Amino acid sequence: MASAGGPVLRRDAKFTLERPLWLVQKSGGVLKASPEGEEGSGRYLPPGQVVVYVHRFMAPGEHWFTAAVKSKRSLSSLKKSADELYNFTIDEKTIESHLRPWRQQIESHLRETVKPRLFLTRQVWLVHNGPGPLNAVGHGQFGGWPLEIGQVVSYDHRDDLDGEHVLNVWTKSSDGNSEFFSFKMDDDLLRSSVGYPEDLSTSVPSLSSLVFEDASPKQAIRYMTKLAGAVTTGVEATKRVLEDPLADDPLVKKIMLSGDKDGKPRDEATQGSIQDEQVSVGKLVGTQSEIGLMNSVAWPLSSVRALKSLLTGDPTGAGKFVVVNDKKILDGHHRWSQVFGILGPGGKLNVRDVDIELPHKEALAVAQVAIKAVMEPGKFGMPTASGQGPSDNVLGKGKDEIASMLRSRVGDKTRAGVLLGDVWLNSVRELGLDKRVFGLKFPEEDDEARDVVIDHVASNLSSLRVVEGPERHLMPQFEGGDTHEGSVDPEDVVDALVAGEVNYKPPFTVKDVVTLSDDSDKESSTDIRRESFARATAAIIDRWSMKRRELLRR
Repeated sequence: MASAGGPVLRRDAKFTLERPLWLVQKSGGVLKASPEGEEGSGRYLPPGQVVVYVHRFMAPGEHWFTAAVKSKRSLSSLKKSADELYNFTIDEKTIESHLRPWRQQIESHLRETVKPRLFLTRQVWLVHNGPGPLNAVGHGQFGGWPLEIGQVVSYDHRDDLDGEHVLNVWTKSSDGNSEFFSFKMDDDLLRSSVGYPEDLSTSVPSLSSLVFEDASPKQAIRYMTKLAGAVTTGVEATKRVLEDPLADDPLVKKIMLSGDKDGKPRDEATQGSIQDEQVSVGKLVGTQSEIGLMNSVAWPLSSVRALKSLLTGDPTGAGKFVVVNDKKILDGHHRWSQVFGILGPGGKLNVRDVDIELPHKEALAVAQVAIKAVMEPGKFGMPTASGQGPSDNVLGKGKDEIASMLRSRVGDKTRAGVLLGDVWLNSVRELGLDKRVFGLKFPEEDDEARDVVIDHVASNLSSLRVVEGPERHLMPQFEGGDTHEGSVDPEDVVDALVAGEVNYKPPFTVKDVVTLSDDSDKESSTDIRRESFARATAAIIDRWSMKRRELLRR
């Protein structure tokens, strides 16, 4: 069946079939080219048929191609046959026998084509969401082809059909060969995941400034009004609005951090603390739906240094704190669970209470706005942390089940060392930490000592107190999470919240030039984005080409 729309064709990677192929429907709706067939067994591609290389398929040894095939049906009004577009895979053995020499021709062309060099600032995965090119997706996506932070990519063009951006990448396959992929990326992911190499970052404007138009004052006010509505709904709606490209607009960011200058300077201020205080972990309540076992035990049960840090109230040993709101945790759940798991409910933890006087679901949303407002300029998207999945989650599990989970991980190599390894056990004994931390002298037999630790930790973790909350990827990340490490300073976030600088309540103003009433947001978010980006779509190719020529002249 022909694909509607089809992939991004590379006109310069065309090949002619030396032998016939048949397109046969496989599981999942994917067409696969077969060198063997007969009339009626699949769509027939005759010798001489032109096919176009698109990119490598995720199945090992297979590649996507596309072909425009003459239909047997005629268009009566035009009295001629129509072309039907087919997307299909061909395995490498068939490629070698039917399209020789294929790889050398593709690589030669692509390496001669100069494209702007960029790099990934976060990990993304390339997945198939149906026929056609690969799509780049962000956090929590598995089963696709991963591209790591720092991977060099090149910007190709913006697709006029769907408004997404087409990029190319050369990366190493598992067998060490160089592989080429062409993939699409939407506006939001482009902003949050792609940057310039460091040597160009000071002399080249941001990629988003070449792709997107700046928001007008009216658009900025409308966006902030929409954001205020999302905050009252909760953290999921708020994070979705904050991932809109308009949230990265300089004017919007300025309004977002001007809560103390909007005519009601104290309406967002709190009575929170900007100093650390120590609180018993048993008095705190978790608010996310997942607490990972390994995130709770890997450091203290693999490293004596990390174990000793627990006794100071800062499990990281780096002067960090957990952010709470009226004893409910906003950020730092796994530092809390580390102390709770090892020291029990009486263990102490360094915290800062921001004291946002709102229901907890709104307080989480406000925290996300604060993080976005103070994020380092030039960093896009929203900080996110991903979980390890249900199999690692200790919430809702009893002592015996958690003990079994922990016992199955003994001997695992972690970033801190070997989990409950011999070196760790001996060091704990020598330093007297067995009595000080676990309340009794370890048995001489290592396996018996491990059982003591496992029983102690499992009992504590089964007692964690949590309220119903969102999944981990929706939780505020005051230090940048997995995707924006180093882009957010938790001190700045807390200070902005306490000072009332984080702007999430009307009125919203732009230097007193534009002030809209609460009921002025009559247009939908789709209308706003169309207005904001309509001119950008038409201008992007020319603007990027001009910048590319400037780079090449250097």
